[in-house]
Amino acid sequence: MRRPDLSANAILRELRGAGLPIRRQLGLDLVRQLRGNQVKANRIKNVRKDRLPTERVIGRAPTPTVQDFSARIRVVGIDTATGERRERFVTVGSSRNRTIGELETIASRIVEAEPDRYGLRQITAELQDLRV
Repeated sequence: MRRPDLSANAILRELRGAGLPIRRQLGLDLVRQLRGNQVKANRIKNVRKDRLPTERVIGRAPTPTVQDFSARIRVVGIDTATGERRERFVTVGSSRNRTIGELETIASRIVEAEPDRYGLRQITAELQDLRV
């Protein structure tokens, strides 16, 4: 599971060897889905911040989500306690597709609204992953 060059069957053998009972079809579906999401994660970085991402660049969530769209945003800022540069990840859920800029703004506002929880100032946000 650690090496990206493993075949789907090799991954299934490792999972079963670790004691995880998994059906072959389910395992193959998960591997296909995760590999497709890795490719799409790289494509989404090329979408302009004022454009809506299309189905070609949005990955599928491997598990059901409460919201229709779920975005993982990397937020970088200065730690208020130590003054060091730190990064945190914020998940933004939405019932509709939003532009990259909107998602990053929402994540920034979440972090700014909860300084005790996140402890960051001078924040920048960058979309890492978007799933349906």
